[in-house]
Amino acid sequence: MSGEPRTGQGFAALRGFPTDCEIGDLDRLYWELCTHVGTGVTQNCEAGLIH
Repeated sequence: MSGEPRTGQGFAALRGFPTDCEIGDLDRLYWELCTHVGTGVTQNCEAGLIH
């Protein structure tokens, strides 16, 4: 990936991400993946940012 999503087209495909986990584990894996790429920001159920 090496910066391509930030400096290129802004999109990257990911293969091999486990999806057969418990939903709580999958939430944590997705959060960790996203924080590796950028800064995580939580939202409420109405998509409003929680400060």
